[in-house]
Amino acid sequence: MKPFIYLIFCICLSLISCKPSEEKSTATGQRAYRTEQVSLGKSIYTQNCLECHGTQAQGEPNWKTPLADGRFPAPPLNGTGHAWHHPLADLIQTVKQGSQSQGGRMPAFEKKLSESEIEQVLAYIQSLWSDDIYKIWQEKVNVSATS
Repeated sequence: MKPFIYLIFCICLSLISCKPSEEKSTATGQRAYRTEQVSLGKSIYTQNCLECHGTQAQGEPNWKTPLADGRFPAPPLNGTGHAWHHPLADLIQTVKQGSQSQGGRMPAFEKKLSESEIEQVLAYIQSLWSDDIYKIWQEKVNVSATS
């Protein structure tokens, strides 16, 4: 009887330890998105954003300098640009409405991507941010926007 109880205990323990995490764990804390969102977001990014923002979300060269038409090149989204200075709600609005009204060239995606797809692509983009950048964004930018 004891080996049977031990076996059941081991099975239960292994099932508990295999439970998927709801949030991506980092060295400095938790990220507010799931690994599944990042995976789906990467696919959406590849189909819709990669052409302008690059394979590593590094943006276009000289992204702070206006082009001949007065519009700006695609900025980096990987945490080295300005995206992390904005609350999540603003990032969602920029994806939905595009950046043309702000001097950029990004088209509006509100008719092409669902709200969920926009959140997934932003989860992927945030997964590229360093832990330090994400922590600053989470504590100072995003939280202050919801307060």
